[in-house]
Amino acid sequence: MIHHAATQAVQGPPSLRDWFAVEPGLAVARAELALAADALSNLFGYHILQLGNPYEAPLIACSRIQNQVVLATSPACTVASLRCLDDALPVQAGSVDVLVLPHVLEFARSPHAVLREAERVLIPEGHLAILGFNPWSWYGLWRRAAGWRGQLPWRGRFVGMARLRDWLTLLGFEIERCEKLSFRPPMTRERWHDRLEIVERLGQHFWPVLGNVYFVLARKRVVAVPMLRERHFGVFQGRQFKDIEVELPDQAERWRKRDVDFCPEGGESLRVFYERCVNAARLLAAAHPGQTVALVAHGGVMDCLYRAALRIDLQAPRSWAL
Repeated sequence: MIHHAATQAVQGPPSLRDWFAVEPGLAVARAELALAADALSNLFGYHILQLGNPYEAPLIACSRIQNQVVLATSPACTVASLRCLDDALPVQAGSVDVLVLPHVLEFARSPHAVLREAERVLIPEGHLAILGFNPWSWYGLWRRAAGWRGQLPWRGRFVGMARLRDWLTLLGFEIERCEKLSFRPPMTRERWHDRLEIVERLGQHFWPVLGNVYFVLARKRVVAVPMLRERHFGVFQGRQFKDIEVELPDQAERWRKRDVDFCPEGGESLRVFYERCVNAARLLAAAHPGQTVALVAHGGVMDCLYRAALRIDLQAPRSWAL
């Protein structure tokens, strides 16, 4: 859990912050802040976290969520700043409702590791907002021409939308919103920058895919596994056992004796239910080799998996609590 009650004033990397303070970065910053105000104001929860802050004011200041925190990743931040590694956040797992990454992936040691960390700290159904420079744009072209000079933002490794989409999908995110902004080439002289305003307006309508910056809003999905649903009890479903004993005494007797092959009318047998649950667990384990998988299910499902793990016979009476 995040224990801060308000946004902390944190400075981003000076050179990147300086770039956003003058043209062409100033126009980009304004567009990003306006887009963030529209997107973040409609998200709710208890905790919103921003990683890095290359602007004068944090993007999350427009959020309605009260508990706002900005973490810095640059050693150039002030002593009062809370700094951390971008792929090792000092945040409890599953405690953040909204996580904002403004131009973090371009300068990260491992962008995919940053996204894995984002998935770890977000709550189920939490939101991840990403701002990044588009490699297929005027800025991407400028990066190829000027990246060797080592200046920001051109020395960053721009992550394309296709790759980002693949990474998010693999981590269980569902993209809810994707927009492009900023369509002018990066002219540093304000006169030329202003003259290209028409390019900005035309780009939004005629070549939006070539925007210099993309904004992605994704939701962390929790996948339900149908094979792990509770046992289907057929005619027993929704009835009290005392009534079943009166109305269906033969079936009630087989049920009481834990007949593993007994199948209530319209339902499934204990053996079929057991095999379904165990096979589902094996598929999950095969899909996540070397990883820890949190599985939430009904008591009957957990009973089957417990028996499978300890090789306890299905007919053995339960001697453990669930």
